[in-house]
Amino acid sequence: MPPNADRRDAFRRSEFRPVREKQPRSPGRPIIRSTRTRRTGSRVSPTGARFKTGTGGVGHAFQIVRDPAPSQPLYEDILGFRLSDHIEFGPEILGTFLHCNPRHHSFAYAPIPPAPQGVGHLMFAVDDLDLVGRAWDKVADGAAPVALTFGKHSNDEMLSFYAVTPSGFQVECGYGGKLIDDETWTPSRYDVTSSWGHKRTDPNIPEI
Repeated sequence: MPPNADRRDAFRRSEFRPVREKQPRSPGRPIIRSTRTRRTGSRVSPTGARFKTGTGGVGHAFQIVRDPAPSQPLYEDILGFRLSDHIEFGPEILGTFLHCNPRHHSFAYAPIPPAPQGVGHLMFAVDDLDLVGRAWDKVADGAAPVALTFGKHSNDEMLSFYAVTPSGFQVECGYGGKLIDDETWTPSRYDVTSSWGHKRTDPNIPEI
């Protein structure tokens, strides 16, 4: 097992069955009869949300670790991830953001006490800001617990919000985000996680 390991299983089906619209339509939202897509770099959910995938992969994962020291040689030296930048989460708490494709980061980690070690959040990006807005309306109306309100991150400039899953970790739904060209990219260090927004609804919820 790698350092700071937290065993999880993830999978996706190779194709989805056709689905029928069961909920009232949102204004301007088409009725989705099938979630099958051509190879266009996106996947479509039963609600009509199109996820940004393609060369950027499925999104990103953020891991809470006890000791960040062993992670650097594993992810950068052995697995070949490249440094995107760092964010200061607090005094002597530094988050590391790594990329392996043009997406700003595919993996990030930080020690964030008192949060337990494990998956902090998973991010899935959609290809239309309106889709984030509609999802945010549903979450704000009680469809899922809100962890962080709608906001914009300082490092990758992602527009997003965070909801809490039944398993306790968070899911970030976002739009936009920087792309990295390794020929010209220079890693930076930020002293705040977000330019605006991303307010915690509960002070006991860590920014993960």
